[in-house]
Amino acid sequence: MITNLFWKNLNDIQSHLNLSHEEMARLLHMPTSKFSKAKFAQKDISLLNVSQFADFFNISLDLLLKGKVDTATLKCHYHHQNYDLPQRFHQSAKSPAFAFRNLLKVSEIYQKKDLILKTLQISEKYLATNPKYISLLAITEGCKLMKNFFTTEDYKFIGRLSALELKDEHYGYNLKQNSSLPDLYEMAILLEHNNSKNWTYQIRKINSRYAIVDSYCTQKLSNSKQFCRKSGHFLDLIRIGFAETLPRYINCSNTKISLRKSIFHGDQYSRFFIDFTQSMKLPPSKKI
Repeated sequence: MITNLFWKNLNDIQSHLNLSHEEMARLLHMPTSKFSKAKFAQKDISLLNVSQFADFFNISLDLLLKGKVDTATLKCHYHHQNYDLPQRFHQSAKSPAFAFRNLLKVSEIYQKKDLILKTLQISEKYLATNPKYISLLAITEGCKLMKNFFTTEDYKFIGRLSALELKDEHYGYNLKQNSSLPDLYEMAILLEHNNSKNWTYQIRKINSRYAIVDSYCTQKLSNSKQFCRKSGHFLDLIRIGFAETLPRYINCSNTKISLRKSIFHGDQYSRFFIDFTQSMKLPPSKKI
């Protein structure tokens, strides 16, 4: 996969951006000792190194591997953004997993199950020491790729990875403040669909420990009109077993009115309402 076309493209990028060998080494997550003064050794660069380089510059890893990155455009973008190379590297290089999504996309193109697992294993190692430095969305995307050709045991590995991340108290706090939580729900559903319910339960338990579910429900149900229209994750939340946390919010009069107005806005939300009440298994007297 490390072709001569890629090699020429990488050298062109280095030349066009006027990057030193030390900077190239850092961008590829390689020791500078691997680089000669004239050029760097092709045999020493792995696909993970290339993925990290592509992610740093926000360019397509697939195009880079095929030697088709437009270096002139890249140069304009690079200077237009006025990137501070050392600072941007420092922000991105907290973990090798920062290039996770880009690598997974190429893994999917080439159907490289072993490559995805290897990347996940690297991520697990870093999660054990720096849980807050990996993207939950990236793990979710890994699950999506896996569901087509991975086994239950592989999914259990993903579950363990997810549990490691959520054990971090600081990261748990961040989850309450951003939009990553639906990705957790989606990941749990993927696990559950692949008969990995023990890991789904583990995710729920850790999630509940930091009151993320309660916080999320309070925030979203207080503005449920917008939530119902823009998020497809509300039923997901119910399906993976969070239903027991919702009745206290549903009993709020303002929430009932807001939900009714938003859910009964066209056939899509009528269907949503029916699914919602059935999933909740609410007795007739408690239905909205």
